[in-house]
Amino acid sequence: MISPQISNSMDRSEKLNNLLHHEISVLSSEVKHPSSSASEISANTSFHSSGKSEIPSNCRICYDGTTNTLISPCRCKGTVGLLHKSCLERWLQVSQTISCEICGYKYKLRQKSPLTIDEEDENSPKHSVNVEINQRNFLKEWLHSRLTKRRILTDCIFLALLTPVTSFGVYFCISTSLQFFKAEGSGSWQYVVLLAISAFLLLVFLLWVGLAIRYHIRAYLAFRRRVEDSIREAFYRQALERSWRFSVHPSSFSLPKMSTPPFAPKPPLCILNEESEISVISQ
Repeated sequence: MISPQISNSMDRSEKLNNLLHHEISVLSSEVKHPSSSASEISANTSFHSSGKSEIPSNCRICYDGTTNTLISPCRCKGTVGLLHKSCLERWLQVSQTISCEICGYKYKLRQKSPLTIDEEDENSPKHSVNVEINQRNFLKEWLHSRLTKRRILTDCIFLALLTPVTSFGVYFCISTSLQFFKAEGSGSWQYVVLLAISAFLLLVFLLWVGLAIRYHIRAYLAFRRRVEDSIREAFYRQALERSWRFSVHPSSFSLPKMSTPPFAPKPPLCILNEESEISVISQ
């Protein structure tokens, strides 16, 4: 009974000794060749940094990264947060906002002095809205529209077809009713029916003409109202840009730094306890 236990304990101790010798040899090889691991770490670091620097950076508004300097004025990370200062100022003026639409960061703005008349663009009008509206020929612009021409041409064709038909029908009904009136007097039912038909035809024709004219007048007024609103909006934006001018003060921009790779972890040490058990200690 005792001899098998002794043999098992001896086999176990031999296995533990072999494992310890193997761990010690691994540690000695790591200590002898530290320069190789360091060179591998530096090579990996240089590779990652070179790969990071080769990523193209463009402005997220104009998609151009060759002109001017890209800045990062908000909390957006990566290439999404890169902008041109001029593009950002123009976008904020057009969108009438003062914060980033992605991260919600409120930009640091500084009020500028309003523009004078001489500082405006040469193409921008320098007169009031009423003068601009009075100088526009809305009827001519409306008639030049392709859709307007098509609708007017269609109504003219129908008018050319309905006018002779209605005229002939009214003339035929009236002349026939007069013949019945001469023959049978005013009590003839044919005379009354023909007069009613002629009046109905004339009423339908005049009603169609009135509805067509009303439709085109409304279309012209709606077109004029849209153009006037666009003119007023353009003047309003120009006045707003003159009075609401600012300069964006972004934070200092720098390319994102690569985090230093951690050193290679040391292999764990195996220690043989008194109870012939292996305990692993991580360094």
